[in-house]
Amino acid sequence: MNGSKTARFAPPAAPFLAVTAAFGAWASLVAGCDVTSVVGYEESALGVLQCARDAPVARCDQVTCVVRDLEAAQVGSTALAVDDVAAYYLREANAIVKTPVGGGEMVDLATSEMGVFHMAADATHLFWSEFGRRIFRVPKAGGPAEVVADIQGHPGVLALDATYVYATLTDTNQLAMVPKEPGKGTFLPQAAPIWIATDATHVYWINQGNAVQSGELVRAPLGSIAESETLAGGLDSPVTLALSGTDAYFVAASHLYRFPKNGGTLETVRSLPDETKAIATYSDSIYLTGIAGLIRIRDGESVTLDTRTTLALAISCSGVFATGWLVPAMLKYAP
Repeated sequence: MNGSKTARFAPPAAPFLAVTAAFGAWASLVAGCDVTSVVGYEESALGVLQCARDAPVARCDQVTCVVRDLEAAQVGSTALAVDDVAAYYLREANAIVKTPVGGGEMVDLATSEMGVFHMAADATHLFWSEFGRRIFRVPKAGGPAEVVADIQGHPGVLALDATYVYATLTDTNQLAMVPKEPGKGTFLPQAAPIWIATDATHVYWINQGNAVQSGELVRAPLGSIAESETLAGGLDSPVTLALSGTDAYFVAASHLYRFPKNGGTLETVRSLPDETKAIATYSDSIYLTGIAGLIRIRDGESVTLDTRTTLALAISCSGVFATGWLVPAMLKYAP
């Protein structure tokens, strides 16, 4: 990688924690999960989530929360963003909508000619990547959509900071950083980048690699992806990534790994169900989507919150949200 540092850690050859039935002990995972930076917006897109103690998602650590259905999303959609007011997703293949997080009327927000792959939201705008080559944004309050970037390749997962949109370009082996306002983008050669996330200081991503066990966990300072460093190499087909205040978590070969942001040893936390599609953290809870449904891990216990297959996952202070994978659904987990 241009201007990058070499890999420092490789994953253990096999998990060092014993795998027990139905997830077993989880204490080593939830220890050290904290929150640090951005208030109210989805954790995966705009930093690590921080909420007031009485926020709905925070109350799920003290009281019983339940899964409720909002207006259904398109079946199998990977596009989802949330804030404290609304959930943003697809009503059908090309129709982007917003629905109040407390329930209510669905409102059409925008349309996409080429279909929508992934979404991310900041304080004022909703961003999405098309299945074609463009990244768009639209005011969350409503208004005309505009092209943020027209990229050679197919932009995939998005993450945001105050100034830039970051996007994976898996099929062209690049990571993109483009200004939210019109301007010149930066493109960094990578080996099939598949997922990306930001915190207050860095952008993190995982590369699937172009050979067996050649995946990587990489990070760079916000606004300077050319100054990247590889934190872990030799990964077996990583698929998704999430950040806590202290650690980067990723899934590879049906196992969960943890790498301390401040440096240290890459840890194999434990095995996960096959076909885990997304992970997210808040406080001492870990949420998973996939073929096994919407799952929460806390205090060493695994609870299946909903058995319907789930796909996209996003967290805001208003709750935990997931789209249906094999069924049309929009799930909200909150008090």
